[in-house]
Amino acid sequence: MNSAKTILLFVFVFCGSFDAVYAQIKTNPFNAGIGTTLPTARLHLPAGGTAANSAPLKLTSSASILTQPESGAMEYFNNSRLFFTVTPGSLIRNEIAQIAG
Repeated sequence: MNSAKTILLFVFVFCGSFDAVYAQIKTNPFNAGIGTTLPTARLHLPAGGTAANSAPLKLTSSASILTQPESGAMEYFNNSRLFFTVTPGSLIRNEIAQIAG
């Protein structure tokens, strides 16, 4: 791109009620926040609440995992297993352990 600034367009589609949901995009350095007015990370999400359906990030479970692991990928499999793939020389899919409490 020839310009010093790049404008990024976010399109949000809401189904149901809309209650004080907002997004802010900052540049230099480029940070984006959802649910915050002062993002301090590339993607800044708010803290979750204690009620159901208030998690800041939610993954949809899949019936299968990637046939070819991809570096940096996070996969939620069969509603029970969470994987994160890293590349320390070769692709390694790591399962994030569950601790019963």
